[in-house]
Amino acid sequence: MASEPLSGGRSRSVTRCVNPVPEGALPFPHYPAPKRPTERVPFLDRPFAVDPESLAVWELSEGSPLPETEGVKVNYPWFHLERPTGLCLSVTRACNLACRYCFVMNRPELREGTMTPETALKAIRLCDRSGTSISFFGGEPLLQFEMIKSVVEAAEWMCERPAFHLTTNATLMDDAKAEFLEQHGAAVLVSLDGPPEIHNRNRPLAARRGARSSYDLTMAGLETLRRHGLSPRVTVRSTYTKECPDIAAQLEHLNDLCDQGFAGHVAVEPVSSSEASCVDPRVAATLGFTEDEARGLWEEYRRAFRWALDRVKARKRVRWHHLNHFAWRVVTRNPSPSECGAGKGYIGIDPQGRIFACHREPGQPIGHLDLGVDEQARAIWLENRLHLRQKCPTCWCRFICGGGCRAESLEHEQDYARPYGAACVILQMVIAQTIELLSGLTDAQLRLLVKSDGRGVTPHGPA
Repeated sequence: MASEPLSGGRSRSVTRCVNPVPEGALPFPHYPAPKRPTERVPFLDRPFAVDPESLAVWELSEGSPLPETEGVKVNYPWFHLERPTGLCLSVTRACNLACRYCFVMNRPELREGTMTPETALKAIRLCDRSGTSISFFGGEPLLQFEMIKSVVEAAEWMCERPAFHLTTNATLMDDAKAEFLEQHGAAVLVSLDGPPEIHNRNRPLAARRGARSSYDLTMAGLETLRRHGLSPRVTVRSTYTKECPDIAAQLEHLNDLCDQGFAGHVAVEPVSSSEASCVDPRVAATLGFTEDEARGLWEEYRRAFRWALDRVKARKRVRWHHLNHFAWRVVTRNPSPSECGAGKGYIGIDPQGRIFACHREPGQPIGHLDLGVDEQARAIWLENRLHLRQKCPTCWCRFICGGGCRAESLEHEQDYARPYGAACVILQMVIAQTIELLSGLTDAQLRLLVKSDGRGVTPHGPA
């Protein structure tokens, strides 16, 4: 994976800490631990070392020994949530697009069903109503917008401070819908797979609507959202596949749209890490990635990081959820023991009222709204930290990554505790290149990058 290193503006010493502790104190709970050699960051040609616990990162000269760790161990105390605070409602299975990687399209048993308002209200009663986050998901949820309106209005009466999120293809967005979403403070995730030729290939219309493509209709929806002032709360999210892994082109296109005021955040993810997961082996073989194929994405990500560096040097914001997210953790030294509260702080509800640990509906349901939560089925999800994941407790980037997705583990490894190999490779490559990029930025460039900290809409619940 040798390639030209990312260059930057800071001068280099023989051994220097890339991310000194902010204000001299570690910003996370910890206790003393024996000092030992740090771990070499893999993949990179230039030598870097990381303390997996404190997240201290050093840039080394060739041949210099690894420095010692800071002698601390992350200490996240056990915590318990009586009720979930994140709720994802799959309001309909129907959709006006025929996306090639859609998990509903590839699972016939999921193709039917529309949620009733009564089912949605039962789900809200199951949650902690002092701060519930409610997401509307599909299919295409805008097909059931009247139902969504009734649920939002009821939730504002039932809950103290409800937050609303919508995942949509935006092709059915109109002024009335956008005005309602703006009035109720909703955040919106719009699926847009980059330039027209990529998007239209991956996300064709289910039925032709005149001469306009799905890309044209999605852009019209984004324009409507922009006109109603929602753009700062809009995330455009792109899915890339094995057939077309042009990550840099997707990032450039979506960031250009943000520059034009269409959105405020960008996410670009492999098909196996999006909510549209390839669970049909026939589709996965065509569009998804094996672990070896994931390693082949190194140069694609290298080009994407060069795009990010060029953009920062041009004094432009870089909007890329993974880069912003991991850069923020490294720079601020904020380790995370988990990426998701699936089954604990977060649940998904299907149109029939079945309760799942995640909106992607992995494995078996963990209950039903008419019967309650099956605590035996839920038990395997309650420890959501990385400590019980295979390989995670000894991984060099464990607290930067947060442990990966357990839904992916079930789908691809048939074991919620076994990390999905392809996703691990991709995240490790992204984190390694994030470290190298951060080492070469001036303070002003660093602030510009970390300012875009990826706090847009994601389908994940609270950790």
